[in-house]
Amino acid sequence: MGGGFLKIKRLLFLFIIIISVCSCSNQKNNISTISSEVSKFDISCKYDIFDVCIDNAGKFYVADKDTIRIFNDKWKEIGQINNNLNFCTSVCVGGGSVYAYDNSDSKVKVFDIKGNFIETIEINDISRVKKIEFADGKLVFYRPNDTNLIIYDIKSKTTQKVPIDNIAGISRYKNNKLLVYKRSSDLMEKYISVYDFDSNNIIENYKIDRAINGFTYSGNDDTIYFFSNGNVYKYKLNGTIDPILRSNNDTFNIILSYEDSCYVIDVKNK
Repeated sequence: MGGGFLKIKRLLFLFIIIISVCSCSNQKNNISTISSEVSKFDISCKYDIFDVCIDNAGKFYVADKDTIRIFNDKWKEIGQINNNLNFCTSVCVGGGSVYAYDNSDSKVKVFDIKGNFIETIEINDISRVKKIEFADGKLVFYRPNDTNLIIYDIKSKTTQKVPIDNIAGISRYKNNKLLVYKRSSDLMEKYISVYDFDSNNIIENYKIDRAINGFTYSGNDDTIYFFSNGNVYKYKLNGTIDPILRSNNDTFNIILSYEDSCYVIDVKNK
């Protein structure tokens, strides 16, 4: 299977579509970049892309089941983390460490940025985790349709559950806050909310008029980027929703941002 990038140059924002499909045969995925000129990159992964995060240096960490693959900004693989991992489905970076959620034992494996294993974190009731985020010295766990945010304080090694109904996604936000996408019990009303770690509470709610399949916050332009039904939009809280890309590709599953770039990842099945 193969895949590719579409890189669309905008006035102040570089938009990149990554279509990457992996197989058990460790084949390469063709990634094409389209802007004023076309470039091509090859990315190899053994199984699938379950999650991707970016560190402050612009390196990408790709969860590929029993391996976390590290790529530079040209999507050249520059390292791997594969010790003590069986089935990594989510990964985040913060405070000089890499945190990998291992779905095989519902534990968090911690590594330094060189890939050396540091420790295993055991937290009660963190099965089915879809996404972890590092914010304000804490790990935040998102589980689909959960009624709680699970927050683990790395320094004190304590866990807190914050009741929030029908959570459908999370993203880091400015000033060490968290964005939470949530829905009403009948799924008709949808909100992006701001969670404040200091008060342990939702402090702002913004109603939006469409379902979000994935979203990310860009501090570069103080904007939320999200995809909905295969189209990509930008949104400033309490502002307008503007389309960025109309593709009708309903298999987008990961979106993230770094500096002046936004990355949308489409992992297709065979």
